Amino acid sequence: MTIEQLRPEGALRHAEPGSDPLPVLDAGVGSRLSPSELRRAAERLLARYPDAAIAAIGESGLFQPMPTSVPVHQHPVIHGHVSALELVAQSDYVAVIEAWKRTLACGLATVEAHPIAAAEATMRWHFIDSRAEYGVLLGLVVHSGSALDVDLGIDNPLRPRVSVVRKNGVAEFTELDGAFELLLGYPAGQLIGQRNLELVHPDDHPRALANWMDMLGSPGGSRRVRLRQRHRDGHWIWFEITNHNLLNDPDQRCVVAEMIDISEEMATQESLRANEQLLLRLTESLPVGVLQLGPDRAVVHRNQRVAQILGAQAAGSFAGLLAGLVKPDRAPLDSAVTLALQQAQDTDLEVSAQRPGGELLRCRISVRALLGEDGQPSGAIVCFDDVTEPARLREQLEVRATYDALTGCYNRASILQALERSLAQASPDRGGVAVIFLDLDGFKAVNDQRGHAEGDARLKQIGGCLAEALRHGDVVGRFGGDEFLVVSSGVSSPEQALALGERLAGALAHEVELTPPARAVASIGIGWAGGQHVRAGVTADLLVAQADTAMYESKHEGIGRPVLAGS
Repeated sequence: MTIEQLRPEGALRHAEPGSDPLPVLDAGVGSRLSPSELRRAAERLLARYPDAAIAAIGESGLFQPMPTSVPVHQHPVIHGHVSALELVAQSDYVAVIEAWKRTLACGLATVEAHPIAAAEATMRWHFIDSRAEYGVLLGLVVHSGSALDVDLGIDNPLRPRVSVVRKNGVAEFTELDGAFELLLGYPAGQLIGQRNLELVHPDDHPRALANWMDMLGSPGGSRRVRLRQRHRDGHWIWFEITNHNLLNDPDQRCVVAEMIDISEEMATQESLRANEQLLLRLTESLPVGVLQLGPDRAVVHRNQRVAQILGAQAAGSFAGLLAGLVKPDRAPLDSAVTLALQQAQDTDLEVSAQRPGGELLRCRISVRALLGEDGQPSGAIVCFDDVTEPARLREQLEVRATYDALTGCYNRASILQALERSLAQASPDRGGVAVIFLDLDGFKAVNDQRGHAEGDARLKQIGGCLAEALRHGDVVGRFGGDEFLVVSSGVSSPEQALALGERLAGALAHEVELTPPARAVASIGIGWAGGQHVRAGVTADLLVAQADTAMYESKHEGIGRPVLAGS
């Protein structure tokens, strides 16, 4: 309903009996309503909504004591709050403020909002400028659901945070402001003459008394203290209280105390303290060492596992940590921490460390950067896990996967991989690749006549003899039951490859006992790839097959002479 409809010549004057002349009151755009029109509007609102809550409001928008001249009747009076904004959801703040501006401009406005205590419901605020009649503006709240609980103790961000009270020399309240009741719930008159210490948490009594006595000894001075005060409902609220000693001021003769609600700050601090304790307990329960470094590499925190893994001396500082590592591993960890502190880069690495007792261990280290609010590195977390046993097992598995368990030579798969690497790296400038295939002669007879133990001993002897006879960079592998394969890189010609085969044959004849003496130790076939063969991309399988064919030619001769494939 607009202003024009509320004027005597509008709908307000011509409303039909039984109709609702005030479905929505809003001045909207137009001239201001007269005092008489506003008075009639207020009367009709109060009569139309006998259960609506009512508040007296000053021009600033803050609630005031209800004047006795207002015909409240059975209407519940809103108290315990500062303004209408404390009773509505934050999403409705702008709408309520705009309605209030319209009220000041035109005298009347209506707005629908959601109660902060029940966001799914709605309520209608009617604002009427009744200053000409009652000295205040009125706010009526029509709630769509159950009756509005105007005494609801809501922790609203708009409630006051500061109260100023006066006390005498023995800390008895002599004057309390309206904010004190809103903060602590006590009616102002209830505490006059009561000592403030009765509201202070028992654990804070010593601090409160010490601060009070210190303040009394400093006329004209001020003292600040943080204490918990008991709310009327029994819960405790943190305040920062500044007591100003004006007892010697003839115009004051009191202590003026400024009380600032710091419950949110203290709750945040308590949450941080609880989180810190949780993190500390968590780090102590972890099976890994945790070391927190500041931006200057100072140790901020370390758990007990650090000392257990590295020893107390090595874990006392970052420099001590580096000193506990073997020399080749110190620089990589130092670089990893530098990257974390300067570039916020994370790193994972493995290092070896020396325990105080001399034991060597293997550690897996994770370095993680910590970032400040500005997104820049503010420290680092260094976590390290003792992986000595897993590393040892891994190495054992790698050995098993790479070497023949009996002879210590490469196994079949590993020697073929070595051959493929040599072929991939070969070039006319680097020379060719030679493959020497050795098949032991008469080995089955050794097993049959002397047993498998003797046969195994012979295989180990052959493997060791071949390994000793190799050039630097050559490798030997057990290719099958009594077959060995030697891979040699950098072999410049077929003649050099043949010479290598003869060298191996001579070593075997010299070191290995012949049975019978006239028999050769092994049949030897040689394959070589170099020059155009390398450029053509000869394969490992092809080269092994060539050496195998040559070996059978050597075996056919029966004298242990190495045979070069294709010769």
